[in-house]
Amino acid sequence: MAFSDAAHITRSLERLNDAEDRTDVEAVRMLNNDDNLPGKGHHDEGKYYLPVRVVSQSVAEDSVKDVVSGDPNATSGRSPNTLCGIGPCTPAWAQKLANLPLFAVIYGVAGIWMTTLSSLLASQITSIERHLGLSTTNTGMILSANDVGYLVAVMIGSHVGKYLHIPRTLSVSAIVFGCSCAVMALGRLSDVHATKAVMGQNSNSSKAGTTNQQLQYLCKIPDNLPEVNMTSWDAFAMNVSTPTESPTPRSTTGIPGLGLSWAFWLMLLSAACGGMVKSYRLPLFTYYLERNVKDASRSAFLLGTSFTTMVFGPPIAMLLGAYTSSLYVDLKDSDMSQYDQRWVGAWWLGFLIVGVACIVSALPVMCFPRQLTHGRNCDQAAEEAKTAQRPQKKIIAAAKQILADLPQSLRRIFRRPVYILMLVSGTLDAFIIAGTMGFLQKYIETQFNKTPQEVSISLGILIIFTLATGTFLGGVLVTRLKLGLRGCVIAMVLRSISLMSIQCLYFVFGCGNVHFADNSAEAEVCHCDEESILIVCGDNQMNYLSPCLAGCTNGSQNLFSNCSAIQDGGQQARPGLCDDGCPFFEYFISTYCFLTFLSCMGIIPGYMAVIRSVNPTDQALALGTGAFWQTLLGTLPAPVLVGKVIDSTCQIWSPGRGYCLLYDRDAFRVRFLGLNQAIRVVDILVMLVLVWLVVARKIGSGVITANRNKKNRRENE
Repeated sequence: MAFSDAAHITRSLERLNDAEDRTDVEAVRMLNNDDNLPGKGHHDEGKYYLPVRVVSQSVAEDSVKDVVSGDPNATSGRSPNTLCGIGPCTPAWAQKLANLPLFAVIYGVAGIWMTTLSSLLASQITSIERHLGLSTTNTGMILSANDVGYLVAVMIGSHVGKYLHIPRTLSVSAIVFGCSCAVMALGRLSDVHATKAVMGQNSNSSKAGTTNQQLQYLCKIPDNLPEVNMTSWDAFAMNVSTPTESPTPRSTTGIPGLGLSWAFWLMLLSAACGGMVKSYRLPLFTYYLERNVKDASRSAFLLGTSFTTMVFGPPIAMLLGAYTSSLYVDLKDSDMSQYDQRWVGAWWLGFLIVGVACIVSALPVMCFPRQLTHGRNCDQAAEEAKTAQRPQKKIIAAAKQILADLPQSLRRIFRRPVYILMLVSGTLDAFIIAGTMGFLQKYIETQFNKTPQEVSISLGILIIFTLATGTFLGGVLVTRLKLGLRGCVIAMVLRSISLMSIQCLYFVFGCGNVHFADNSAEAEVCHCDEESILIVCGDNQMNYLSPCLAGCTNGSQNLFSNCSAIQDGGQQARPGLCDDGCPFFEYFISTYCFLTFLSCMGIIPGYMAVIRSVNPTDQALALGTGAFWQTLLGTLPAPVLVGKVIDSTCQIWSPGRGYCLLYDRDAFRVRFLGLNQAIRVVDILVMLVLVWLVVARKIGSGVITANRNKKNRRENE
């Protein structure tokens, strides 16, 4: 084609710059009526003109580029919205990668790291509390800050996001999330308050736990006893060396308020920012799949595939937490035992690793096109893309149109009783999950006297299979059985009843309270400081609140010796609680893994029940609105309220700091588990009403068919 012909086409396209609001048919008519195009889209002798099949300005402009450059790949003949790549970099080989299964897997990998934050925080709660001097209520505030950010952005992000380039929006959100996690790692720069409050600052050594730092815990021999004659002291020690058990140790009541460090507020803000940018990811991801999938029944399978990938996040976070918990906070070698209450793991390292991994894995998501050409809703997606690409002068008008549709969409979804009941049930379930997952590791550490590393490894290895298989199997069952709204609701109520019944075993799988030796005589004679609390276990398998109360006069980092109150063995004591031989740890972990499997099987049925209960055009907003209320009334208050419940079971507070040294195990078990069970009962009652609604009133169907979908769309209008 001659360059002059290309110039004719270019001049014709200039007429379309003033016709942005016209339909594609009108645009074609304008081209065909152009005087510069004789023959109106057909051949004249020696010349070739733009054919009538051109339907948009963007395609016509790309055709001009093909004329001038002679590109053999002809990828420019497609709309930029359907090209895989970034900017001008859209190679022909990359277009083969623009498919939904690959998108579901790649974003699932990126989503792994966006699902690690809560689990990583939960695995590091003990170290964070000791490092920053926080109570469980304070760490609950950090967990809730993530939900506050989620709450702020989820509704508006879910509604406006569908008019944007969804893959790029998801990619940028993941990058910002990774930066927020990396910023949380800056809390490492704060002073280690466990070292200041418990170990003191009377050492000039840079190595943690040196011998000089143990002096404050040792028994001080009275000055009026000559050092050369210890007969009277030894006689006294023999008289008081037989301890009696005290079921309730001396308690430092109240939470001393020495102020919260800057690191606490930094982590609070970073968690809120991370919650904002990840809030709309699932609604937009689901909307992108629903708009581009050919067969509606396959959307459950694709969601299940991606969700199965994402659920690897919590196990990975736990295993990562196990590794970082095994390292001392400054990454230097330390002989200190992890059972020692002074131990602070390198919690900050996990947040740094997660942040970098999230940024790297989010970059490929940016290359996917705005829309896929083979989707079943391409016309609607194209119209939304056209709305988002208005000229600059019409952006305000387009934004008003988008926001004006928001109240109407909300009114439509809140007129659905099935959606309302699913929302209530989801909110109750969200409260249980947020409260349990946020402090489950702390509960296991306290109940069974385990280190954070032991708990993280046990949970991470076991549930990495139960989470993945449960979620994937739930998606397969929905697809194979072709469960509609009714089938998904019945599956959800059966899941809730099973969970409540099996969770009753938790009350049996628990350990008794810790008993301490009552050595008040040593406290008086040894001049033991009430604020120098360092729980130790003697060779006689008795617990002491400090080496001083055990009458120990010598000590090193991991061993205190010459303890007059300990007559068995070598008169030695070691930091940490004695092993009480509680046999229920393995039973508890096994039961928890099975419950996790059942719970994950309900993810896809619950998700599909929500999106099938509303208009197809309202699905993204319905998911976002549901997430908003579940966060506001469920996941947001749960960590703070459960944290207060846990703090109410504390027996010994750290002197001068706000974290707990010892909990009442029985009270912890009854209050923590009892709260979850009470909410579960209410959830089951709501689900039973929902079953009656969809079965007795015959709302929904058991099989997804094209005719039923069309009928539902007509009824929803």
